[in-house]
Amino acid sequence: MDEQKLADAREVVIAGKLMMEGYTVSKPLTGSSRYDLIAEKNGKMAKIQVKSLKLDSAYGNNDDRVYKIEAYSLNPTTKKKNLYSDKEVDIIVGFNHKNGYYAAVPLASFDGKYTCVLHTEKGKTRNEYMNSWKALDEFMGI
Repeated sequence: MDEQKLADAREVVIAGKLMMEGYTVSKPLTGSSRYDLIAEKNGKMAKIQVKSLKLDSAYGNNDDRVYKIEAYSLNPTTKKKNLYSDKEVDIIVGFNHKNGYYAAVPLASFDGKYTCVLHTEKGKTRNEYMNSWKALDEFMGI
């Protein structure tokens, strides 16, 4: 499947998951927006950028599966990475199309870095964001 179709499918899947959790979901009419979705609940809104949730090969094949999400866009001409700002995006949501895992991570967790890792093992780095809307609920004060 080509990358654009996969990206479009990720957005649809995440929008559906959000709606199943009671969120109202909107999508910008153009692709020039820095966010992919708006999630709204109880009168509060969050701008969401949807990305791929990938296994991090740096961690090898250990029992604790480690994933990574990128928090940047790539300029197609210059290949320059452009970080998202807190004025553009509130939450980065990663989705893994192979196993259905997702993670919603506050942009602040990236701490100005291009990527962040998430562990599946309880108690490890950012585990609380795996298969959870905790970051979104906290951002909205729900």
